[in-house]
Amino acid sequence: MDGYNLHMEMNIERDVQRPVVRVNRKPRSWKWIIPAALVLLLTGAAGGAACTSYFDLIGSAETQVVLGEAYEEKGGEAGVFGVSLNDWIKTEGTVDTSKPGDYTITYSLNGVGWVKPLTRQVSVLDITIPELLLASGEAITLPVGEAYTEPGWTASDNYDGDLTSKVRVEGEVDTSKAGEYVLTYLVADSSGNEARAQRTVSVLPQSPLTMGLKEFTLNAYFQDVILPETEDAGEDYINGTIFIGDSITENGLGWGFFPYRNVWAMHGIQPDTIQTEPIKVYGGKNGDEEMLAVNAAAEYKPGRVLINIGSNSVYKMAPDVFAAEYQKFLAAFKAQSPDTDIIICSVLPVDKRYDESERTAYTTNNDKCNKINYALAQLCREQGYKFLNLAEALKDENGQARQGLVYETDGIHPNKSTYPLMMEYIRTHAWIKETSK
Repeated sequence: MDGYNLHMEMNIERDVQRPVVRVNRKPRSWKWIIPAALVLLLTGAAGGAACTSYFDLIGSAETQVVLGEAYEEKGGEAGVFGVSLNDWIKTEGTVDTSKPGDYTITYSLNGVGWVKPLTRQVSVLDITIPELLLASGEAITLPVGEAYTEPGWTASDNYDGDLTSKVRVEGEVDTSKAGEYVLTYLVADSSGNEARAQRTVSVLPQSPLTMGLKEFTLNAYFQDVILPETEDAGEDYINGTIFIGDSITENGLGWGFFPYRNVWAMHGIQPDTIQTEPIKVYGGKNGDEEMLAVNAAAEYKPGRVLINIGSNSVYKMAPDVFAAEYQKFLAAFKAQSPDTDIIICSVLPVDKRYDESERTAYTTNNDKCNKINYALAQLCREQGYKFLNLAEALKDENGQARQGLVYETDGIHPNKSTYPLMMEYIRTHAWIKETSK
């Protein structure tokens, strides 16, 4: 007997006064034969039969299970002389599949202490790679001389949870020299599963801030935040968006282009004044009502907003101040409605008269609009917002408002015939996330 299995053959002759037992090899322990013979006699098994005894595991003595999946206990099997002793098997030990590690399950024959127990080793393995996400995507473009600001990342694991602080970054970006720089991001969980991501930072030799009106573009520099062209998202997208704005938004509502209950607006509102002055929430819970935009955010918690404010302040606010005031408002807005997806709309181009005027330094003009849009795109990159570059759809080949798209009287506000073009651009440059409603 090897401690696990007893194999023997015996012939019991019932026609003599004392049973004769013949064993074809000497077992290591005669104690096993006593309960075996007892079972044979009690069950009335026929004499002269060739029998075996056994005590084995069902399945492998070493097995693995993936973290989080169910462990299936297969048990063992035992018997003697063809009689099952499975009910005698006692199983001890547990497997916690919610925690990686090695677990031992022990099997013994209940009441038969001289039979050596069996064991099964169960390994719970975490084989899931952590999720590593780069804010602002895998490609960023900068002009020479502009400082690189790391947009950041998030990392999480199915077992270890938040690993954001464990991410290490390899590589450097030298914005004093044009070229492409690759940053590698790595993070490993406690089981050694490693996630890797890369970001390519392209440093271009010219900045949009030094470009003329004809050459000016943001597309090559802010691909990570500018909304690209998409399939037409349709009216559901429009109906799922709250439009926050000034008189340009109000006019769109008056002409029926924006849904009535989806407009929060006030003529003349600017990035600084929207923080302290009320706007009108159309079709609110109490009808049309005026309230601070941040209070409206707390009350309604919209899934997605498209913001277009400040057309009247381009002439007087420096681009960095414009963006800074914008961010003060948005920080307060997000504090009240943290799950809202925020899209900043570009400042729209104006008529060429403002570029040709002798007083252009004291009025709005397209160069000022461009520089403010550059600052807004930077803000989107830094804060994780999206940028709707609507200005590009309204410009002519000279980088000015296309003829006939703005009112001749002021050269700033789009006329009624321009709004279908604007609405189409919004629908075909859509940003839809699970949080958007």
